[in-house]
Amino acid sequence: MNILELSQQRFSARKYTTEPVSQADLDYILECVRLAPSAVNRQPWKFVIVRSEEARKKLWLAYDREWFRTAPLYIVCMKNNKECWTRRYDDKPH
Repeated sequence: MNILELSQQRFSARKYTTEPVSQADLDYILECVRLAPSAVNRQPWKFVIVRSEEARKKLWLAYDREWFRTAPLYIVCMKNNKECWTRRYDDKPH
């Protein structure tokens, strides 16, 4: 598959089933993330899996949309700017 075909097939999920995300599926997603490229392989990120109702409600305070509330879990990505590789000639962090 080329990039154009991939782009044409992508979509943004706005409806979710009530079926929980299996641990096998979550492990697969996180393995893809682990292998994703980063500048100088710094991997300046952390991922938090949010499942509890209490934590989910806190996220709803930041983004309160009906479709967002129905997601079975959230994967929150955080970037550590201090760990990013910075290009010397223009100080652009990557």
